Amino acid sequence: MTSVRGPYPYSSILNTGDRDWSLDGPGKSVQLTALQAYTSITAIELEWNETTVISSPGYPSYNDSNLDLTWVLTAPEGHMLQIQILDLALETDYDYLYIGYGPGPNEPGSWELQKLTGYNYSSEPVTPGQSMWIRFTTDVSRGDIGFSLRVTAILNPECSSGQMQCSSGLCINESARCDGNNDCLDFSDEEYCRKF
Repeated sequence: MTSVRGPYPYSSILNTGDRDWSLDGPGKSVQLTALQAYTSITAIELEWNETTVISSPGYPSYNDSNLDLTWVLTAPEGHMLQIQILDLALETDYDYLYIGYGPGPNEPGSWELQKLTGYNYSSEPVTPGQSMWIRFTTDVSRGDIGFSLRVTAILNPECSSGQMQCSSGLCINESARCDGNNDCLDFSDEEYCRKF
């Protein structure tokens, strides 16, 4: 057993690893057992018109606790990724599915597009660009059946008249250019704008 002593507020102790901790405070002693967190990052490179299905471990059975799993997906140059949620059943406000644009969570140039929990989702395909990431986190309690989604690499569509194509491949209305909002999800609609 490892002891942790000092002027630490009880809430500031983070338990990770496979060990027991004891915390002695003013007039109190607390015994905590830390659970081993399972963390992984998987990189997936899709070819043109290739589809992959990503599901939580054990889907459609109940998922494990203490998971922090990330999938980073890329499409070939000139293509974008289309994602469609097939099923979502997560422990509300405790287990989360994050969908983002860019090279990965907490990486420069990345943005979180959706943070999902519970059972409500849209099955409409989302098309974030050439690179995206998916992160699945669970707490220490038993969760639900998890999630399943389909990701396909599709050819970038040509933009219609009155639209501009973002560096990510998305098409947005030309009127959204230089409006101060990140409409492209990669800020390319806000580059080279005149500032007055």
